[in-house]
Amino acid sequence: MGLGYNVTANQLAQDYLNLSSVVKKEPKQVQGNVLIGPSTIPLVQLRVIEFFANYYLDGRHATLGDFVSPSVLDSLEAQLKTANKIAEKYTPGKKVWMGETSSAWGGGAKNISSSFGAAFMWLDKLGLAAKHNFGGIMRQAFIQGSYALVDPNTCNPNPDYWLTVLYKKLVGSAVFPVFVDDFTKKIRLYAHCAHTKWYVPDQCS
Repeated sequence: MGLGYNVTANQLAQDYLNLSSVVKKEPKQVQGNVLIGPSTIPLVQLRVIEFFANYYLDGRHATLGDFVSPSVLDSLEAQLKTANKIAEKYTPGKKVWMGETSSAWGGGAKNISSSFGAAFMWLDKLGLAAKHNFGGIMRQAFIQGSYALVDPNTCNPNPDYWLTVLYKKLVGSAVFPVFVDDFTKKIRLYAHCAHTKWYVPDQCS
């Protein structure tokens, strides 16, 4: 875990149960907060849930073409399905969250992860996560690395920042199944209701 000490999956699960019980005893101090976890990255050596790396590419070698490659984009869907199967087996009714996610690992691909070219990948990830009923997505990172939402030197928002803002403001939680007859898989299509700010919920059923 970075400190020369490894925790088994069973021990980590027990630790979270213990932490949850402690939190519940202090409602005033934690009111409105949610305990989220555990991160699966430290458990990757167990090969139980290594699909949760949540990055598509090695940032050191990724090309612009990789960011719009159907085969690369499609690699996420199998991971989302696997995550949901595990969650349904062990915690029925609980939604899976995707944490510390972006495009390419290792800090992102320089001059690509922060460009408009990478925006297609991010938007497709948002669509796929919604399609598979994920509860939330936590972007890595806000201002550090080549995949930052905000340029660390100029503090100007990168394209993925604006995509995230628009998605949050305009897209609602209702998701509809869509079939695209395109054998190339280059057309990516997702259908949602608009955000409740823009429609009356009972009109979208």
